[in-house]
Amino acid sequence: MNMMLTQSDTAQTRAQDNAARLWAASHLADLPTVTRFVEQRVRRALDSQGRWVRQAFAVTVRLEEPRRFMIHLYTEATLRDLQTAQRVVECAKVDGVGDQVRGGDLWARTEYGWRWMGGTVEAGTERHDDEVRECRDAACVDQWHSWSGDEQNEPCALEIRRPADWCTVHAFRFHGRPWEASCSAITDPTEGPQGLQEIRALAEAYEQMQAECDRLNNQTIGAAA
Repeated sequence: MNMMLTQSDTAQTRAQDNAARLWAASHLADLPTVTRFVEQRVRRALDSQGRWVRQAFAVTVRLEEPRRFMIHLYTEATLRDLQTAQRVVECAKVDGVGDQVRGGDLWARTEYGWRWMGGTVEAGTERHDDEVRECRDAACVDQWHSWSGDEQNEPCALEIRRPADWCTVHAFRFHGRPWEASCSAITDPTEGPQGLQEIRALAEAYEQMQAECDRLNNQTIGAAA
C-alpha cells in the first residue's frame, strides 16, 4: 500500500513538473530580461538553520505588457550575485514560477506577475570582494562593470568592428583613463589580393576607431574645462 502511494505521488509530481514546464515554455521562455540597479543595500541574515543568507537582488516577472523579467540588483551586489540572479531567471524560463513548481514558495504573487525574494546561502570561505556598478559612460556598450574598491576590473568598451573574419577592432577605457583603440588578429590574413584588401580594411577601421576615441576624449576634456 505504501509503495502504491509512493508511486502515485511520484507520478503526480512528475505530471505537475511537466505541466509547469509546458506553461513556462509558452509564457516565459521568450521574455526579455532587464537589469536595473536599486538603492537598497545587500543584506545578510541568519536563517532558521543558523546559516548566513545573502540577499543581493530580487527577480520579478511581469505577465502583462511590457512582459519581461527584471533583475533588481542591490547596492554592493557582486558579479557572482548578478550571475546567480541570471540563473534564477533561466531556471524560471524552463521550470516555471510560483506555486506550480517545487521551491515555489520563494515566488510571491504581485499585481502584474511574480516576485522572487530568495537568498543565497553563503559558504564559510566565500568572498565578495568586487561590486557590480552601473556604467555611467553613455558611449559604452556595456550596462555594468565589476569594481574592486576604486579600481574598475572590466573596461568600458565601444562596439566591436570586424573588417574581416580574421581580425577585430575595438576600443576601451578604464575609469579616469582616455579611450584607446586596439586591434587583434585571430588568424593570418587571406593570401593574395583578397588579403591585401582585408589589411586595408583593417587599417581603415582602426583609423575610424581611433578618430572616435579622440572625439570622445576631447569631449571629456571639454567637459572638465
